[in-house]
Parts: sequence; C-alpha cells; structure tokens
Amino acid sequence: EVQITIGDQTYTAVVQEDLSWSVKVPTSQLQDGTNIEASVTGYDKAGNSDHDTDDTSVSLDLSAPEVTITIDLVTGDGIINQQESQEEFTELTGKVTGKDVVQWDEVQITIGDQTYTAVVQEDLSWSVKVPTSQLQDGTNIEASVTGYDKAGNSADDTDTTDVSLDLSAPEVTITINLVTGDGVINQQESQEEFTELTGKVTGKDVVQWDEVQITIGDQTYTAIVQEDLSWSVKVPTSQLQDGTNIEASVTGYDKAGNSDHDTDDTSVSLDLSAPEVTITIDLVTGDGIINQQESQEEFTELTGKVTGKDVVQWDEVQITIGDQTYTAIVQEDLSWSVKVPTSQLQDGTNIEASVTGYDKAGNSDHDTDDTSVSLD
Repeated sequence: EVQITIGDQTYTAVVQEDLSWSVKVPTSQLQDGTNIEASVTGYDKAGNSDHDTDDTSVSLDLSAPEVTITIDLVTGDGIINQQESQEEFTELTGKVTGKDVVQWDEVQITIGDQTYTAVVQEDLSWSVKVPTSQLQDGTNIEASVTGYDKAGNSADDTDTTDVSLDLSAPEVTITINLVTGDGVINQQESQEEFTELTGKVTGKDVVQWDEVQITIGDQTYTAIVQEDLSWSVKVPTSQLQDGTNIEASVTGYDKAGNSDHDTDDTSVSLDLSAPEVTITIDLVTGDGIINQQESQEEFTELTGKVTGKDVVQWDEVQITIGDQTYTAIVQEDLSWSVKVPTSQLQDGTNIEASVTGYDKAGNSDHDTDDTSVSLD
C-alpha cells in the first residue's frame, strides 16, 4: 500500500504488478500550493522494513490562454475582379497573435460546408489556397484557431470576412484632337521644333495622373491625365510627316482592379504650299487723273479686286497713302472699295493696296499693288 497525504486527508493506493500506483482524490482538495506526500513501507523476507516518501506541490492556472486570429481581405481588397475570377485557386491569408499560439498550430478555414486547414508559420502568419469557384459574391469565410497554454488551458478565436465579386469592365474612353487644331501642319507650323498633341479621357474609371500612351511609328510618348481629364504631350514635329498616323491609348482601372483599354487615332496632313492670292488697284477716278471737278469732292473712292482661291469675302484689304492706312472689305464678287479724303491725293501720290490670304491649312500669302495719282 501507498499512503497519499493531502493536508489532513490520507488516501490509499495499491501497488500494481508493474509497481505503479494510482489513486483518485477530490479535485477540490488540490488548491494552489497544496503539498501532496506519497509514502510507502517495504519489507524484506527477513521482516526488515524501509520507509520512503516523495512529495509534489500543486499549482493552479485557471486563466484562458491569449489567442487572436485575423483573416485578411480576400485578394487584398475584399473584391474578386474579372481577372482574379479566372484563377483556379485564390490564396487566403491572415495572422494569429498571442503568447499561446505558436508555429505549427492549425487554423481551420470554413467556407460553406467546406473546411480547409492552414498551418501557422514562424512569423505567426497563415495561408491556404482554396478553389476560386467557392468564392461567390457574398460568400462568408471563417477562420478559427485554438491556442493552448502550458497548463493545457485552451481558447478559441474566430474572424470572418465576406467576398464581393465585381466582374464588370470599367468605363473609359479616349479621344485625340486634330493635330494643330485642323489636322493639317502648314508651312509655319512645320518650322516649329515640337508640336503639341492634345486630347481627353472620359469615364468614371479614369482619373487625374493616369497615363496616356501616344504612339507614332515605333516611338511611344507618355502624357499624364490632368484634373479636367485632358492630356497633352509635345512631340518632335519632324515625326509628323504627311499621312502619319498617331494613336493614343489609355487603360482605366475600377476599384476592384478590373481594367479596360481604349484607343483613338488621327492622321496628319502636311500642306506647305503658299496660297494663291493677287490684288489689283484700279486707276484713281478711272483714268489715274484727278481733274478740276473731281478735286472739289471731299472724298474719292478707291477700288480694286482680289483674285485667287485663298481670298474670300470679308477678307481685309489695307490701303496705304503716305502715313495713313485705310481698310476695305472684300465683297462677294471679290471687289473692294474705300473712300479716302481727296485732300490726301496730291499729284504724284502713291497708293498701295495689300491683302493677305490664308488657305485651309493656315498658310498665308501676301500681295500688293500700287498706283500713282496725277492732278490736272
């Protein structure tokens, strides 16, 4: 027999064949710091006896262990986009914290009626790949872990997250404006080192600071979308030859990470030819001579005509007499006229008429004609 003494209570255990012993005692007897003494007396064949004791103390640890689990947002933002939905598997990740969870502990991830197991790593993170097909819009994912302290106390913790699906393509459109405003580079514009290309992006999924790629042949230039969604970039004018195609493209992303790409293009035309414009001024008073009667008039009308496909009604004609300049307007029949003070027209006075014509490309040409006045 073995005698087990706890305080003033003694319990008896019987030594078994393998010399072990055991006894059940009321747990209520085992308070923090309680001493337990076990003693036995043995006898040899001669009847000699020996007595031995051993003791141990009880410690109580009734505190739940510290354990917390977190599950990260699915795909980093909680939303599975179009591209992510095409993946066979999606990785779920998270972390455990607390002094009573350690490397190699298991985390249970529950999705519907399916449970997956992840193993806690050295840095207390965990991850597991699950079939993406399990992750439908509104799916709830629960992660749970059980931690044990040295006393064997356990505690569970869970965390959950929901899945959202956004498979819609974002809205994005780009436009490129006509080069130089009319799609044509004229003689003057061709002399510039750089030409500015401009355009605009629209749609709720393109924003300031997005990049626009402009491709001209094998060259690509980058423009930045501004606050008003316009963009511009200067390119070498030498790149813009007659018939050159310019492509502008932009990629927009929605909050879920879905992307959409749009392009627009325009062609360049070069018109470096000077326009056709000619001006003539008629002889003053029809014969180039102001006579006695005509000299008495307060005003004398000067007339003439412009010709050429690049002068039109409403163009202006400048008439210069000495240091005075008068303006006439080209009429529908391309004639022009202006009344000037007859007193300006002295014998030998030179009258110069000039006009500038512009073609559709903005090229200009200037022509002048003059006549002299005689007084008789």
